Parts: sequence; structure tokens; C-alpha cells
Amino acid sequence: MSQSQAACILQLKVKTVHSHKRSAMQKLNFPRNSELFHWLLQSGLTLNLSR
Repeated sequence: MSQSQAACILQLKVKTVHSHKRSAMQKLNFPRNSELFHWLLQSGLTLNLSR
């Protein structure tokens, strides 16, 4: 899911989604997107893109 798709679903601006993602990655000490994605999958994230 792209940041623009997430923004649309959450009814937020893309810049807001980007800021939240960047902040979470800094707090979790994840320098790469792949680390965040792996952590989310390990935590039980499921994607339902049928909206």
C-alpha cells in the first residue's frame, strides 16, 4: 500500500502519513522501509485492499 493510498483511506494528507511513518521508523530505529514492513508483518498486519 502506498502512502497516497493510506492517506486516502485514512482521510489524511499524504504529508501527514509520511510524517507519521518517518516518526515511527525513527522511534523503532528502522533505517529502511523493509525493516518496518517486516516488523509489521511479524506483528500480525494484514492488508485488506478491497475498499
